[in-house]
Amino acid sequence: MFTWLKTWLSNTARSAYDVTFYRERVKQKYPKPIRHLYGTLWLSSLVTSAVVAVGLIVSIPSIQRLGTTAKTSIPALFPAELVVTIKNGTVKTNVREPYVIEFPREWRTMMDSDKKTVGMRRFEYLVTIDTNAHVEDYERYRSVVLLTKNAVVFPSKANDRVGLDGKHVTTIETTFKTLDDVPDQVINKKFYDDLTGKFLPFMSFIPLIMIIGIAVLITAMPFVFAGLALLWYGFYLFFAAGLLWLATKVLGSPWRYKELYHLSMYGLTLALLYKLVESVFVFHVAWVFSVIFFVWMTYVLRNLGATTTVKKRQRAA
Repeated sequence: MFTWLKTWLSNTARSAYDVTFYRERVKQKYPKPIRHLYGTLWLSSLVTSAVVAVGLIVSIPSIQRLGTTAKTSIPALFPAELVVTIKNGTVKTNVREPYVIEFPREWRTMMDSDKKTVGMRRFEYLVTIDTNAHVEDYERYRSVVLLTKNAVVFPSKANDRVGLDGKHVTTIETTFKTLDDVPDQVINKKFYDDLTGKFLPFMSFIPLIMIIGIAVLITAMPFVFAGLALLWYGFYLFFAAGLLWLATKVLGSPWRYKELYHLSMYGLTLALLYKLVESVFVFHVAWVFSVIFFVWMTYVLRNLGATTTVKKRQRAA
Protein backbone atom coordinates (compact mmCIF):
# COMPACT_ATOMS: atom_id res chain seq x y z
CA MET A 1 0.00 0.00 0.00
CA PHE A 2 2.80 2.43 0.88
CA THR A 3 4.49 1.73 -2.46
CA TRP A 4 1.28 2.57 -4.29
CA LEU A 5 0.84 5.73 -2.22
CA LYS A 6 4.42 6.82 -2.86
CA THR A 7 3.98 6.24 -6.61
CA TRP A 8 0.71 8.15 -6.67
CA LEU A 9 2.15 11.13 -4.79
CA SER A 10 5.21 11.09 -7.05
CA ASN A 11 3.04 11.08 -10.18
CA THR A 12 0.90 13.89 -8.81
CA ALA A 13 3.99 15.98 -8.13
CA ARG A 14 5.56 15.19 -11.53
CA SER A 15 2.41 16.22 -13.36
CA ALA A 16 2.96 19.75 -12.01
CA TYR A 17 6.53 20.21 -13.30
CA ASP A 18 7.85 17.32 -15.42
CA VAL A 19 7.11 17.38 -19.17
CA THR A 20 8.48 13.85 -19.66
CA PHE A 21 5.68 12.66 -17.38
CA TYR A 22 3.21 13.65 -20.11
CA ARG A 23 5.19 11.90 -22.84
CA GLU A 24 4.90 8.69 -20.88
CA ARG A 25 1.12 9.07 -20.64
CA VAL A 26 0.10 10.12 -24.13
CA LYS A 27 -0.99 6.55 -24.87
CA GLN A 28 -2.29 5.77 -21.41
CA LYS A 29 -5.90 4.65 -21.56
CA TYR A 30 -8.87 5.57 -19.41
CA PRO A 31 -9.73 5.39 -16.54
CA LYS A 32 -6.17 6.13 -15.35
CA PRO A 33 -6.36 9.88 -16.14
CA ILE A 34 -9.72 10.06 -14.36
CA ARG A 35 -8.29 8.27 -11.32
CA HIS A 36 -5.34 10.67 -11.31
CA LEU A 37 -7.58 13.75 -11.43
CA TYR A 38 -9.90 12.35 -8.77
CA GLY A 39 -6.91 11.57 -6.55
CA THR A 40 -5.55 15.09 -6.96
CA LEU A 41 -8.94 16.57 -6.13
CA TRP A 42 -9.27 14.25 -3.14
CA LEU A 43 -5.87 15.33 -1.81
CA SER A 44 -6.76 18.99 -2.30
CA SER A 45 -10.12 18.47 -0.57
CA LEU A 46 -8.41 16.65 2.30
CA VAL A 47 -5.98 19.53 2.89
CA THR A 48 -8.78 22.10 2.74
CA SER A 49 -10.93 20.02 5.11
CA ALA A 50 -7.99 19.65 7.49
CA VAL A 51 -7.47 23.42 7.59
CA VAL A 52 -11.16 23.97 8.34
CA ALA A 53 -11.08 21.19 10.94
CA VAL A 54 -8.11 22.75 12.73
CA GLY A 55 -10.00 26.04 12.94
CA LEU A 56 -13.04 24.26 14.37
CA ILE A 57 -10.94 22.32 16.89
CA VAL A 58 -9.28 25.52 18.09
CA SER A 59 -12.70 27.13 18.51
CA ILE A 60 -14.21 24.30 20.62
CA PRO A 61 -13.02 25.72 24.00
CA SER A 62 -14.49 29.11 23.06
CA ILE A 63 -17.75 27.46 22.02
CA GLN A 64 -17.87 25.63 25.35
CA ARG A 65 -17.35 28.89 27.26
CA LEU A 66 -19.98 30.55 25.11
CA GLY A 67 -22.44 27.76 25.86
CA THR A 68 -21.80 28.02 29.59
CA THR A 69 -22.23 31.80 29.45
CA ALA A 70 -25.39 31.51 27.36
CA LYS A 71 -27.05 29.16 29.84
CA THR A 72 -26.74 31.74 32.60
CA SER A 73 -27.13 35.00 30.68
CA ILE A 74 -29.86 34.24 28.13
CA PRO A 75 -32.57 33.36 30.71
CA ALA A 76 -31.93 36.67 32.49
CA LEU A 77 -31.87 38.70 29.28
CA PHE A 78 -35.57 39.53 29.00
CA PRO A 79 -36.74 42.10 31.60
CA ALA A 80 -39.58 40.92 33.81
CA GLU A 81 -41.36 44.26 33.44
CA LEU A 82 -41.42 44.29 29.65
CA VAL A 83 -44.48 43.27 27.64
CA VAL A 84 -44.41 43.63 23.84
CA THR A 85 -47.71 43.26 22.04
CA ILE A 86 -47.82 42.68 18.29
CA LYS A 87 -51.19 43.11 16.64
CA ASN A 88 -51.88 43.58 12.94
CA GLY A 89 -48.18 44.11 12.33
CA THR A 90 -47.94 46.92 14.87
CA VAL A 91 -45.90 46.98 18.09
CA LYS A 92 -47.07 48.31 21.43
CA THR A 93 -45.23 48.18 24.74
CA ASN A 94 -46.03 48.84 28.40
CA VAL A 95 -42.77 50.71 29.09
CA ARG A 96 -41.37 54.17 28.52
CA GLU A 97 -39.56 54.41 25.20
CA PRO A 98 -36.93 54.27 23.91
CA TYR A 99 -36.44 51.15 25.97
CA VAL A 100 -33.05 49.43 25.85
CA ILE A 101 -31.81 45.96 26.73
CA GLU A 102 -28.11 46.08 27.47
CA PHE A 103 -25.47 43.46 26.77
CA PRO A 104 -24.90 41.03 29.62
CA ARG A 105 -21.62 41.81 31.33
CA GLU A 106 -20.17 38.44 30.29
CA TRP A 107 -20.94 39.16 26.63
CA ARG A 108 -19.29 42.56 26.79
CA THR A 109 -16.17 41.01 28.34
CA MET A 110 -15.99 38.41 25.56
CA MET A 111 -16.50 41.05 22.88
CA ASP A 112 -13.71 43.21 24.25
CA SER A 113 -11.26 40.29 24.33
CA ASP A 114 -12.08 38.58 21.03
CA LYS A 115 -10.73 40.12 17.81
CA LYS A 116 -13.44 38.39 15.77
CA THR A 117 -16.12 40.50 17.47
CA VAL A 118 -14.40 43.84 16.94
CA GLY A 119 -17.30 44.96 14.75
CA MET A 120 -19.73 44.47 17.63
CA ARG A 121 -17.91 46.91 19.90
CA ARG A 122 -19.53 49.83 18.12
CA PHE A 123 -22.88 48.89 19.68
CA GLU A 124 -23.84 50.13 23.13
CA TYR A 125 -27.03 48.10 23.46
CA LEU A 126 -28.31 44.72 22.42
CA VAL A 127 -31.92 45.75 21.72
CA THR A 128 -33.66 49.10 21.53
CA ILE A 129 -37.45 49.42 21.32
CA ASP A 130 -38.82 52.72 20.05
CA THR A 131 -42.17 52.74 18.27
CA ASN A 132 -41.57 56.36 17.24
CA ALA A 133 -38.35 55.49 15.38
CA HIS A 134 -37.91 54.74 11.70
CA VAL A 135 -35.79 52.18 9.92
CA GLU A 136 -33.46 54.96 8.78
CA ASP A 137 -32.69 55.83 12.42
CA TYR A 138 -30.84 52.57 13.05
CA GLU A 139 -27.31 54.02 13.20
CA ARG A 140 -28.38 56.70 15.69
CA TYR A 141 -29.48 54.18 18.32
CA ARG A 142 -26.14 52.26 18.42
CA SER A 143 -28.08 49.05 19.10
CA VAL A 144 -27.69 45.64 17.49
CA VAL A 145 -31.45 45.32 17.06
CA LEU A 146 -33.89 48.18 16.67
CA LEU A 147 -37.60 47.41 17.05
CA THR A 148 -39.85 50.11 15.62
CA LYS A 149 -43.61 50.35 15.41
CA ASN A 150 -43.85 48.03 12.39
CA ALA A 151 -40.36 46.67 11.65
CA VAL A 152 -37.25 45.12 13.15
CA VAL A 153 -33.80 46.26 11.96
CA PHE A 154 -30.63 44.20 12.45
CA PRO A 155 -27.14 43.69 10.96
CA SER A 156 -26.87 41.45 7.91
CA LYS A 157 -23.15 41.60 7.12
CA ALA A 158 -19.91 42.96 8.55
CA ASN A 159 -17.20 44.15 6.16
CA ASP A 160 -13.63 44.38 7.43
CA ARG A 161 -11.00 46.42 5.62
CA VAL A 162 -7.69 48.06 6.40
CA GLY A 163 -7.72 51.85 6.33
CA LEU A 164 -4.97 54.12 5.02
CA ASP A 165 -3.61 54.41 8.55
CA GLY A 166 -3.21 50.62 8.78
CA LYS A 167 -6.07 50.16 11.23
CA HIS A 168 -8.92 47.73 10.68
CA VAL A 169 -12.23 49.39 9.83
CA THR A 170 -15.50 47.49 10.15
CA THR A 171 -18.64 48.61 8.35
CA ILE A 172 -22.02 47.06 9.10
CA GLU A 173 -24.66 46.39 6.48
CA THR A 174 -28.19 46.23 7.83
CA THR A 175 -31.51 44.82 6.76
CA PHE A 176 -35.03 45.07 8.10
CA LYS A 177 -38.15 42.97 8.23
CA THR A 178 -41.64 44.33 8.51
CA LEU A 179 -44.01 42.77 11.02
CA ASP A 180 -46.91 42.42 8.61
CA ASP A 181 -46.52 38.64 8.44
CA VAL A 182 -45.91 38.18 12.16
CA PRO A 183 -48.92 36.62 13.89
CA ASP A 184 -50.59 38.54 16.70
CA GLN A 185 -48.96 37.66 20.00
CA VAL A 186 -47.90 38.96 23.38
CA ILE A 187 -44.20 38.63 24.21
CA ASN A 188 -43.53 38.70 27.94
CA LYS A 189 -41.14 37.03 30.36
CA LYS A 190 -43.12 33.75 30.40
CA PHE A 191 -43.24 33.59 26.60
CA TYR A 192 -39.49 34.24 26.46
CA ASP A 193 -38.66 31.64 29.12
CA ASP A 194 -40.76 29.00 27.38
CA LEU A 195 -39.04 29.74 24.06
CA THR A 196 -35.46 29.73 25.34
CA GLY A 197 -36.12 26.70 27.54
CA LYS A 198 -36.65 24.64 24.40
CA PHE A 199 -33.20 25.18 22.88
CA LEU A 200 -30.86 26.04 25.76
CA PRO A 201 -30.52 22.40 26.95
CA PHE A 202 -29.16 21.46 23.52
CA MET A 203 -26.26 23.92 23.77
CA SER A 204 -24.38 21.40 25.93
CA PHE A 205 -24.23 19.07 22.92
CA ILE A 206 -22.71 21.63 20.52
CA PRO A 207 -19.05 20.61 21.23
CA LEU A 208 -19.95 16.93 20.71
CA ILE A 209 -21.78 17.76 17.48
CA MET A 210 -18.72 19.73 16.34
CA ILE A 211 -16.40 16.80 17.07
CA ILE A 212 -18.63 14.44 15.08
CA GLY A 213 -18.80 16.99 12.27
CA ILE A 214 -15.01 17.33 12.23
CA ALA A 215 -14.62 13.54 12.02
CA VAL A 216 -17.02 13.39 9.07
CA LEU A 217 -15.32 16.39 7.45
CA ILE A 218 -11.92 14.70 7.54
CA THR A 219 -12.90 11.11 6.71
CA ALA A 220 -15.89 11.23 4.37
CA MET A 221 -16.32 14.70 2.92
CA PRO A 222 -13.05 14.79 0.88
CA PHE A 223 -14.42 11.87 -1.17
CA VAL A 224 -17.72 13.70 -1.71
CA PHE A 225 -16.06 17.04 -2.51
CA ALA A 226 -13.63 15.32 -4.90
CA GLY A 227 -16.50 13.58 -6.70
CA LEU A 228 -18.42 16.81 -7.18
CA ALA A 229 -15.27 18.64 -8.27
CA LEU A 230 -14.50 15.85 -10.76
CA LEU A 231 -17.85 16.46 -12.45
CA TRP A 232 -17.20 20.21 -12.58
CA TYR A 233 -13.65 19.95 -13.96
CA GLY A 234 -14.73 17.30 -16.43
CA PHE A 235 -17.19 19.86 -17.77
CA TYR A 236 -14.50 22.59 -17.63
CA LEU A 237 -12.06 20.47 -19.64
CA PHE A 238 -14.71 19.80 -22.28
CA PHE A 239 -14.28 23.42 -23.36
CA ALA A 240 -10.63 23.90 -22.32
CA ALA A 241 -9.45 20.91 -24.36
CA GLY A 242 -11.47 22.24 -27.30
CA LEU A 243 -9.59 25.54 -27.14
CA LEU A 244 -6.28 23.69 -26.99
CA TRP A 245 -7.33 21.59 -29.98
CA LEU A 246 -8.12 24.73 -32.00
CA ALA A 247 -4.82 26.32 -31.00
CA THR A 248 -2.75 23.30 -32.05
CA LYS A 249 -4.65 23.11 -35.33
CA VAL A 250 -3.94 26.77 -36.11
CA LEU A 251 -0.26 26.38 -35.15
CA GLY A 252 0.15 23.40 -37.47
CA SER A 253 0.78 20.77 -34.79
CA PRO A 254 -2.65 19.15 -34.56
CA TRP A 255 -3.52 16.82 -31.73
CA ARG A 256 -6.57 14.68 -31.38
CA TYR A 257 -9.20 16.16 -29.07
CA LYS A 258 -9.31 12.92 -27.07
CA GLU A 259 -5.55 13.07 -26.47
CA LEU A 260 -5.72 16.70 -25.33
CA TYR A 261 -8.61 15.98 -22.98
CA HIS A 262 -6.65 13.02 -21.66
CA LEU A 263 -3.47 15.07 -21.00
CA SER A 264 -5.44 17.99 -19.58
CA MET A 265 -6.61 15.81 -16.70
CA TYR A 266 -2.97 15.68 -15.66
CA GLY A 267 -2.32 19.28 -16.70
CA LEU A 268 -4.83 20.59 -14.17
CA THR A 269 -2.54 19.66 -11.27
CA LEU A 270 -0.52 22.89 -11.23
CA ALA A 271 -3.66 25.05 -11.45
CA LEU A 272 -5.29 22.98 -8.70
CA LEU A 273 -2.29 23.59 -6.45
CA TYR A 274 -2.85 27.32 -6.94
CA LYS A 275 -6.56 26.81 -6.20
CA LEU A 276 -5.59 25.05 -2.98
CA VAL A 277 -3.46 28.04 -1.94
CA GLU A 278 -6.46 30.29 -2.60
CA SER A 279 -8.67 28.11 -0.41
CA VAL A 280 -6.21 27.87 2.47
CA PHE A 281 -5.39 31.59 2.56
CA VAL A 282 -8.95 32.69 1.67
CA PHE A 283 -8.43 34.87 -1.39
CA HIS A 284 -9.39 34.75 -5.05
CA VAL A 285 -7.97 36.29 -8.21
CA ALA A 286 -10.17 35.95 -11.28
CA TRP A 287 -8.86 33.98 -14.27
CA VAL A 288 -5.54 33.02 -12.66
CA PHE A 289 -6.57 29.36 -12.49
CA SER A 290 -7.28 29.21 -16.23
CA VAL A 291 -4.17 31.22 -17.11
CA ILE A 292 -1.97 28.79 -15.18
CA PHE A 293 -3.64 25.82 -16.86
CA PHE A 294 -3.35 27.13 -20.42
CA VAL A 295 0.22 28.41 -19.99
CA TRP A 296 1.32 25.08 -18.53
CA MET A 297 -0.43 23.00 -21.19
CA THR A 298 1.03 25.22 -23.94
CA TYR A 299 4.50 24.61 -22.51
CA VAL A 300 3.86 20.86 -22.31
CA LEU A 301 2.53 20.58 -25.86
CA ARG A 302 5.35 22.68 -27.33
CA ASN A 303 7.90 20.38 -25.70
CA LEU A 304 6.11 17.19 -26.67
CA GLY A 305 5.51 18.13 -30.30
CA ALA A 306 3.05 16.06 -32.26
CA THR A 307 2.05 12.65 -30.96
CA THR A 308 3.21 9.49 -32.72
CA THR A 309 -0.23 8.92 -34.22
CA VAL A 310 -0.34 12.46 -35.57
CA LYS A 311 3.13 12.10 -37.06
CA LYS A 312 2.03 8.90 -38.79
CA ARG A 313 -0.95 10.70 -40.27
CA GLN A 314 1.28 13.57 -41.42
CA ARG A 315 3.73 11.16 -43.11
CA ALA A 316 0.89 9.29 -44.74
CA ALA A 317 -0.45 12.51 -46.18
